[in-house]
This record gives sequence, C-alpha cells and structure tokens, in this order.
Amino acid sequence: MKLTKYDHACLLVDNGQQKLLIDPGKYTNLPPDLSHVQTVIVSDEHFDHFDVDNLKTILQQSPQAEVLATETVAAALAQEGVEAVAVSGQKTFSGPGFEIDLVEVDHAPVYGPSPCKVLTVGLGDFLYYPSDSFVASSREYLVLALPVGGPWFNMTEAVDLAKSMSAKYIVPTHNIHLSQLGSDGNNRFVEINVGDDREMVVLAAGQSRQF
Repeated sequence: MKLTKYDHACLLVDNGQQKLLIDPGKYTNLPPDLSHVQTVIVSDEHFDHFDVDNLKTILQQSPQAEVLATETVAAALAQEGVEAVAVSGQKTFSGPGFEIDLVEVDHAPVYGPSPCKVLTVGLGDFLYYPSDSFVASSREYLVLALPVGGPWFNMTEAVDLAKSMSAKYIVPTHNIHLSQLGSDGNNRFVEINVGDDREMVVLAAGQSRQF
C-alpha cells in the first residue's frame, strides 16, 4: 500500500488496484497525473479540505471517480454541476482492495461550538483519518493520519487520540499553518508521548511511503 501526502491535509492512497484521494483542498498543489483515481473523499466543508476547482481538475482526468462528501459539500457541488454522494451518519462503501468506512462527527470546536460536521475516514485496516476532529475509532488500523496543527488544534487531545489507537505508524497531517520548526516540535512531542513502539512517518509535500 502506497501513501502520498500533499500539502496540508491531502492524502493519496494507492493499493495497486484503486487510487483514492482525500481532501484536495485549496492549499493542495495537485500532482500533474490525476488519472485512474477511483474515489475522492471530501471530509470537511472548509476551504483547506474542499476546493471546487481542484475537484474539477481531478474529474477532468478521472471522470469515472466517485466523490464522497458531507451533505453540505455535496449540495455545494451540485450547484456546480458536480455529482457527489452525500454521507450522513455512518456508511460503508466497497472498493477494489479495501472498504471505505465514513462516519459523520462534529468538527472540533474552533471558538465556541463545533462549526460543522466532518467525516472520519477508515480504509480497511490500513488507514484512519479523523478529519478535523479528535474522534478515535474502535477498529485497528496500521496507519493513523494525525492532525498536528490548525486553529482548532489541541495537543493534549491529539496525543490522547494517538495513544487510544494501536496504529503502528503515525503520519502527521493538517500542518500547513506551522513553520518547519513548529512542525518538528509538534511531531517530536507526539512521538515522545505515544511511546517507543510507534513510528512517526513524516512526509513532505509529494513524498510517499510504501507500507
């Protein structure tokens, strides 16, 4: 299984049968080759996760791709003539190589109450991506994509999320708001507090790791 991180919170998963893209938002500099993408997931209505122009660019190269999104995002895309599956509650989709498990939860509070709903993403037993939340999954995954920055970020909750899950590998994400020194410091703090049996896999924009 190959995981590639793009700017901020965008992840590309390639299992040799299916390419799946998560949250190609406004901060994401898309790769030139976007062919053979079967699924695009938009977990959050905010611009750092959801960008109409990026989605249209992806669909130009992969017109067969299915878009799975929150109800708010799906409604916004419908106005742009882009079809998307609106997900509420919990839904599971079957694709080549793995299941896609989406769960609707509250966005972590930024200031005051939660601003919206987001979708946590589980891909088989490979990857868990909590979107802009600190909601853990009871399932076991090999990789946890852990948010490490943002206006809603809370280090205690991030570490607690990582410690509550048994993922062997932790990939820091949601980090464009941080300087390099800030990223290094936050990543190291997580690493120290989750224990020696876990591996932090820090990926620069466009960098991949084979699992």
